[in-house]
Amino acid sequence: MDPRISTIMHKDGEVAGAVIAIPDLNPMLKAMGSKLGLSAPWHFLKHRLNRKRAVVIFQGVRPQFQGMGINPIMLAHILVQMQKAGYETVGGTWIADENKASIRQTEKSGAKALHRLHLYSKALA
Repeated sequence: MDPRISTIMHKDGEVAGAVIAIPDLNPMLKAMGSKLGLSAPWHFLKHRLNRKRAVVIFQGVRPQFQGMGINPIMLAHILVQMQKAGYETVGGTWIADENKASIRQTEKSGAKALHRLHLYSKALA
């Protein structure tokens, strides 16, 4: 976790929203072969010194605070913090097709979709 690139926003003394971002761990996991062995500390240190990409894993605004521009403010804040921390790119986790507001916000920020994700469900009777 890199606390510089996550934020919690308060409004009127209440938590209004949060954005949680982490360094992209995939390059480190790939270098380690996804195995925790004796070389893991070396890979961790190497990754920590060379990490260039962050991933937003959660962002949300409580319902009573939605539509007030809180999400764009939080995103702008963490993007500035990411640049200050030396990150060069940022990615995001999936956004449901029905979440039009988040899709629009992502498009307004200049981000581009990398791929689509399909979720499936099956009842366990």
